[in-house]
Amino acid sequence: MEFLKGFLLGILVMAPLAILYRVFFISKSAEVDIEATTIMKSVESISKLMVLEGQFTETYTHQERSKVFFDLIPQEKKAIVILNAKVLIG
Repeated sequence: MEFLKGFLLGILVMAPLAILYRVFFISKSAEVDIEATTIMKSVESISKLMVLEGQFTETYTHQERSKVFFDLIPQEKKAIVILNAKVLIG
């Protein structure tokens, strides 16, 4: 009988704690923006062998916005990735 009382008491304590954790710490909604841009810097024709050289830059931007703690505190995450590439085609 002691075990059953302890078990029921544990459930009665853990259930509200789990609900409070879910309300306060788990984000419900997040707004995500993803953007990609490719820029061709230059294209050059090299020698008589039909070789082309190009330089490209690609930029990726990622933003995620959400609110925590009863939607009172805004939280924002940002990431920017810039890729530079040189391409030879022949």
